Amino acid sequence: MMRGDFCNSSVYPLSCAASVVSNALEAKVNKSMLENLVTCKSNFEAFCVHEGVPNFFSLDIMNVAEEIIITATNIRFNVTGSNDISLMCFVRHGAMPSVTSNDYSIDISKSPLVIHSPLIGRWYISIVPVNLTKTQDNNVRVCYSVESQVPQCPLGKAGPNCTMDSYLLQVIF
Repeated sequence: MMRGDFCNSSVYPLSCAASVVSNALEAKVNKSMLENLVTCKSNFEAFCVHEGVPNFFSLDIMNVAEEIIITATNIRFNVTGSNDISLMCFVRHGAMPSVTSNDYSIDISKSPLVIHSPLIGRWYISIVPVNLTKTQDNNVRVCYSVESQVPQCPLGKAGPNCTMDSYLLQVIF
């Protein structure tokens, strides 16, 4: 049960599945990690919100991962004549993020957020449009989709660029 400032806020889970690798990502990530790339997306095509209205998402990291890459895609205004978009992204492990309480933040409309060596567990993501008032239309909303990619090492590999062997330790009585 959510309490406090976020009790009436919807949190949209990002659904994950193995994915096809984009050319841009292929240039940045080790080939062995591409075999285990997981892409997570919202079930909604796009979110359209007014300035200052946050949307909240959750992302579950179930296995050790070298990084999480969070991006905003299909960014656009619902009206013509506006062109400067700023989407602030705040991310926090295990708790809801805010402007003052977050683990990571970035203007996600300018570049993706990359979290190196993320902790296993639930990550919360807040995306807030800011500085949309450069037009005279009071009904301006910014629309966007959110996506994350989690490159993972293949079974039996670990470490930077999946170059080290991993072993399962067993307790023997």
